[in-house]
Amino acid sequence: MVVICEVLIRQYQPSDQQSVKRVLLDGVYTNMWPAYKNALLRREALIFASLLFSMFSLIIDDWLMIIGAAIVGYFGVVYLVIRIAALAYFHASCSDLNDIEKCYQRDAYSNFWVAQFDGDIVGTVAIVAREDVLAINGAVAENTSPLGKTAFLRRMAVCKRRRKMGIGLMLIETAVNFCRRNSYDSVQLITTQLQNPAQRLYLKYGFKSRVDL
Repeated sequence: MVVICEVLIRQYQPSDQQSVKRVLLDGVYTNMWPAYKNALLRREALIFASLLFSMFSLIIDDWLMIIGAAIVGYFGVVYLVIRIAALAYFHASCSDLNDIEKCYQRDAYSNFWVAQFDGDIVGTVAIVAREDVLAINGAVAENTSPLGKTAFLRRMAVCKRRRKMGIGLMLIETAVNFCRRNSYDSVQLITTQLQNPAQRLYLKYGFKSRVDL
């Protein structure tokens, strides 16, 4: 017997909270590797590598051991710094995930969806009025009709093991259709240079790229 599992896009429920955090943390770890590669070539990291080499040369007589210890120390310390920074960033920026209903489901013009596959939460996306994004950090804006407003797409993520299944496009389509039904003028989002797969996905769907200096 062949069992075919379909992807279900549905509204967030309180019982999804920990699964949502795991999916978004998975995305942070995925973006950590490009950041790690970039960090290895930064001037500060190369200076640190030279300091490690000098330090080991003072306490080790074998040149092969000096080189090996310096390389291991260099790659290991840079990885540890990037990992700590990634985790610190995630925990510092996830206050909205502690109360998703308040931040994204408090009115008819914002929402939070999850993608469910084979019983697991494997993707997320949210829409909120761009003018109300600051409210997520504590200030509750007055509810008004968003006619003429710009929607802000947030918390877009698909766990690594379920990518290339079309789930990302399904989530974006759900969010954009929601914006159309609620008469938003446009949808905006923010990505970084480290999120090349996400950028390709957004451009594929029809988003326009803009670089802010």
